[in-house]
Amino acid sequence: MSATIRLVATLASAAAASATPHAAQPWGLSKPTTAFGAGHLRVMTFYGMDPALQHGWTNVYRGSIGDCDNTTLTGTYKMKILVDLPDTVFDRDKKAVHPKWRAAVSRFTSSLMPKLAASTALGVFLGDEICCGGTPYSNLSSVALALRKDLGAKAWLYTNECSEMAKWPSLADGGVPSALDAISVEYIRIPAVNSSSKIPAVHPLCHAASTTSTTRTGRRRSTRTRSSTVCCSSC
Repeated sequence: MSATIRLVATLASAAAASATPHAAQPWGLSKPTTAFGAGHLRVMTFYGMDPALQHGWTNVYRGSIGDCDNTTLTGTYKMKILVDLPDTVFDRDKKAVHPKWRAAVSRFTSSLMPKLAASTALGVFLGDEICCGGTPYSNLSSVALALRKDLGAKAWLYTNECSEMAKWPSLADGGVPSALDAISVEYIRIPAVNSSSKIPAVHPLCHAASTTSTTRTGRRRSTRTRSSTVCCSSC
């Protein structure tokens, strides 16, 4: 997917879409401010980060293990770090995992564990559109299970996919990997002007949002609609 900023919010409870504040924040996260209407969310983050602008109303920063030692992020801004999984695990070009992916996961989790213990890290972002990009579901599930085995229940494991996937495997075949805490799915559609086409319906346990923009080139006008769907395994 492009580097366009994608909002990934709530992700921890179906009640996160409610205006009723939560009694307590999970994982030791600071509570987002209500100034921008985000005070009821347990997790508030962006796909693209600008913490100098986003701190206060976001409480999770997507970054590296090194960012866990950034006291501006974790101290001044009171953000926890959602650490990106290194590219030594998934081989995106070959649409598979690297031959020594398990050793790579072990090295990564060994480095991450002290940050989780210190409460500066939240967990792991496994990657963007892994299965949508052609990597088998079984690879994603295996990596998620390995991360969960190494990191335990405290780590928050999350990934993003896209609407071009025909479907997730049925529950009988595993469904959404059980080791994941959250998965988001995005839709991008370019309907014709005045078309009756609509954004695809989403599962009732997912929270949908969309934005529409119109551009004009000469006499030609096109409308682009982006719809984001956020689901969670704990809903």
